[in-house]
Amino acid sequence: MRTVLIVEDDAEIAGLLGDYLAHFDLEPDFARRGDLALQLVEQNSYDAIVLDLNLPGIDGMEVCKKLREQVGYAAPILMLTARDAIPDRIEGLGVGADDYVVKPFDCGEVLARLQALARRADHWQGAGLLRVGDLEMDVNSRQVRRAGANVQLSPTEYEILKVLIKASPKLVRRDALVELVWGEGEEVDGATMRTHMYNLRQAIDADFSHPMLQTLRGIGYQLRSADDQQ
Repeated sequence: MRTVLIVEDDAEIAGLLGDYLAHFDLEPDFARRGDLALQLVEQNSYDAIVLDLNLPGIDGMEVCKKLREQVGYAAPILMLTARDAIPDRIEGLGVGADDYVVKPFDCGEVLARLQALARRADHWQGAGLLRVGDLEMDVNSRQVRRAGANVQLSPTEYEILKVLIKASPKLVRRDALVELVWGEGEEVDGATMRTHMYNLRQAIDADFSHPMLQTLRGIGYQLRSADDQQ
């Protein structure tokens, strides 16, 4: 990870965070409005985005959605949210964000979460095509298809699916999934996990009569083809 776009309308907060990240050899860029952020992402290459939800004009939620669906931005997005804005965090994860930090935040936590997201994006890199039934993942191009149709996933959901494909048809316990995707010692709350799994299920199963993603409540998850379920 080298370049980070900070989308924050508070110049003081953006400046402090940018200076902190620069101290660790990262290259921050800045946008104070959502429309400017979208323009910058189309013009430049960023390894990650720190996105405040409370922006003038186009708010952070809409920016995140446009980045994923229209611009095609595939790298990690870290949201900045208010302390009591739990619905916003859930909605943000639903439109494609990968993680969040609550305001007021410590710059060290932002850096740590960005580094964790970068490790997650680089995790499991290698040659080959992974396949379960009619679902396939190209680990080189990071493309996912089901029955030949492209599947759009956030980086976090991509990593979750990769773990499940590699383990299929075996069950992956929730704690093991968290460790493999988020990293050892990381904690992921139930709402965050449920939102990512909902997004993943919608992406790979919603348009098909045979659901592949199975949840064993309180235990874990597994990916099973039609043949595995017979």
